[in-house]
Amino acid sequence: MAEGQAMFRGLCSGCHGGAGRGGKGPDLTDTRWIHGGTDVDIARVIQNGVPNRSEEHTSELQSLRHL
Repeated sequence: MAEGQAMFRGLCSGCHGGAGRGGKGPDLTDTRWIHGGTDVDIARVIQNGVPNRSEEHTSELQSLRHL
């Protein structure tokens, strides 16, 4: 759990906020999943980003494919 929290802080919180409630990127704590809410959808967005949107850390996120 601590490793995942550290990864979120380092790779995601800049856009999604420290608590995942959004900012530059969408809120990850509500029930509205604009790019799909299944495990497969979430993994796809983490690994590939969102088409036609800038993902600042896409290369770092792509390294998570082994998870």
